[in-house]
Amino acid sequence: MERENELRGLIEKANESSGGAVIGSLAYRSDYESVLAEEKLLQRTAAEKIALSQRQRSSKATRRFAERLVLQRDATQPQRVRHDTDR
Repeated sequence: MERENELRGLIEKANESSGGAVIGSLAYRSDYESVLAEEKLLQRTAAEKIALSQRQRSSKATRRFAERLVLQRDATQPQRVRHDTDR
């Protein structure tokens, strides 16, 4: 963001003089567009990481919920008593 602002300022300053628009475009435009592309990539990567983290948390919560259900079910089911004659 800092580099973006710096390049934008240089382009605007170059535009103030006659012929500066061409010079500013030649000198700074490609760097400016690279900075914008990199920022966009960083934002997309951050969004993907956040989404992945949320899916992992959701998956863990689902597993814990299922484990609690199994434990509750096991606790409420009558236990079968085994006899020596059972085989």
